[in-house]
Amino acid sequence: MSRLLLLSLIHILGVVTVALVVYWINAEEKQREETAAKMVIHHMGEAASSQINRELKQLRRHVRLFSEEYREEIIQLMTESGNEELYKRLKNRIEVYIPDFYAFSVAPPDGEVLFDPFKEAIGDLCRIDMRHTMEGEKSAAPYVHPGPGEYHIDIMVPFDMGVAGEHGAQGLVFVSVKPQRFANILSDNQHHDFNLYLVREEASQLIEVGAGGVRSSLKRSFRLEAQELTRIGYRAAIPDTRWHLLAIRSKEPGVGVLPRLMSAEFVVVLIYALTALLSLYWFMRCANRDARKETAVRSAQDLPSGVAASGVAVGPEVLDKTVLDGLVETIGPDARELYYELLDARDETVSEILSMIAVGEYDALGRLTHQLKGSAGNLGLLALAASFKDLEAAAKQAASEQELQHHAAVVTKGYDQARVAVDGVIRGRV
Repeated sequence: MSRLLLLSLIHILGVVTVALVVYWINAEEKQREETAAKMVIHHMGEAASSQINRELKQLRRHVRLFSEEYREEIIQLMTESGNEELYKRLKNRIEVYIPDFYAFSVAPPDGEVLFDPFKEAIGDLCRIDMRHTMEGEKSAAPYVHPGPGEYHIDIMVPFDMGVAGEHGAQGLVFVSVKPQRFANILSDNQHHDFNLYLVREEASQLIEVGAGGVRSSLKRSFRLEAQELTRIGYRAAIPDTRWHLLAIRSKEPGVGVLPRLMSAEFVVVLIYALTALLSLYWFMRCANRDARKETAVRSAQDLPSGVAASGVAVGPEVLDKTVLDGLVETIGPDARELYYELLDARDETVSEILSMIAVGEYDALGRLTHQLKGSAGNLGLLALAASFKDLEAAAKQAASEQELQHHAAVVTKGYDQARVAVDGVIRGRV
């Protein structure tokens, strides 16, 4: 027995020695990759932020040139608010400067927006920013507006209505453009190991624009996940906007190094480890048997009294148990992960819903709740799916904020009921 123990100790020493060598190689390789990644991500972020800044300056310059060239017509338009023919003529001419513009208007010194009485293209957020721009506030800096109509950003240039050589009252020339031009810049600069995003300055997890387009067209959540926030390698504020540019690693640093270490040293570590395990088998056999017995006893004690192994009764209005049974029969224990993946996202999802209600993003809220309704329904979470369905309908009808918050509270209750029901069934299967 003592000889076997000595042999095991020798094997363990060999495993430790070779493992240290492999660890050192891995650390060196990881350090080289980290240094190279920092250089790439910094260059990529600098290039993208510089191009976005230049693009914004160019847009403002074009609007100023337009307002200077057609100064007399713009003054006439501000004083003759019903001159539709002049407005259409100016709208056609601005295409020379900004071909892909989304909306155009002017505002006289009183701040009243002309030529969009039904707010079909110039919504409340645009009008608030116009007033802030006329008042010189930083909050009017550009960011993505979700509507009405399409996602867009606003370029606003103050307009002096004084005669030549004299300062007069301040009006405003307003042009909305589609954010796709900024998505194209991100796409052109994005490296395959990194992702570039424009996020809101005051809500750094809210994606405004990505390489795939505005947040409504991204094939992912439009909020950054907690793990992504830990992988930010570059952050820069875009001047005179409410944007920050983020460059985020698409994977953890060093991922991909291990396959390159499948060398002779790594194979030796495996051989030593297997040999040591075989040598220690006889010493650990009794201890493992006792540990298994103790674990079985503890598991039995953890079950509440009166709970049968077949499960607990669950109200059919909360959970359709036949759906869960069918999933377990089809995919086995992995079915549990499907339920808890949805239920564990409760706090994040409710927070996202309340945020959408607060900023009036009803279209996005409708799409989100429609997706969640389907997910809950596919899992047989009937009450939760019904609460998502009601909230989706309320969002599509642009219900009041109070009514939408009531539906959000029902969704929260649905999550809690579903958690209790699923815990009861899963626990009964342990």
